[in-house]
Amino acid sequence: MRLVLFGPPGSGKGTQAARICSRFGLVHLSTGNILREEISAGTELGLRVGGIVRSGALVSDGIVNELVFSRLDSAEGFLLDGYPRNLMQARRLDEYLGPRRRLSSALLLEVPDAEVVRRLSSRAFCSACGFTGSVSHGGVCPSCGGPLSARPDDGEEVVRRRLAEYRSSTAPLAAFYGDRLHRIDGTGTEQEVWVRMENLLRGLE
Repeated sequence: MRLVLFGPPGSGKGTQAARICSRFGLVHLSTGNILREEISAGTELGLRVGGIVRSGALVSDGIVNELVFSRLDSAEGFLLDGYPRNLMQARRLDEYLGPRRRLSSALLLEVPDAEVVRRLSSRAFCSACGFTGSVSHGGVCPSCGGPLSARPDDGEEVVRRRLAEYRSSTAPLAAFYGDRLHRIDGTGTEQEVWVRMENLLRGLE
């Protein structure tokens, strides 16, 4: 399977992507993770994007395409998480893959705006190990025991701006993918969403 997974911020893409890849033996390609790996390794590309990422600006389409395609060269079955983020990237991806490696499906996790705001405003982050979870953990990271704190980009005003950007840039991918698109209800518990996702993908194998 060759999949794209997208949805609004806070829809649970990262969590579900990891479960999909584990269950179906796919390579998980997350643009966020790829950028962090390149920057940490000090590669030529990492040096080019490090300053951009630290400034909070978006990395250009051309650089993101270059990063993703370099990882796709050796991956037959994969899931793209966080890419494409706009129509230009989606068109370029289809061109790169060609008819022989055409995407199997595009998965859209649908979550109402009010639920996105609720989820993200209750999210906490561990700067020591990178764990992200709910404030219900009591301020202590369940992974490493470090302190949990609110992410600066999870305030309600910022979240609503991110939602507006998603609707403007990424939501149009639904129409672009047409008959390759599958919508999944992203509300409910992580397990409930996973059951819907797994049932869908088993039918597509």
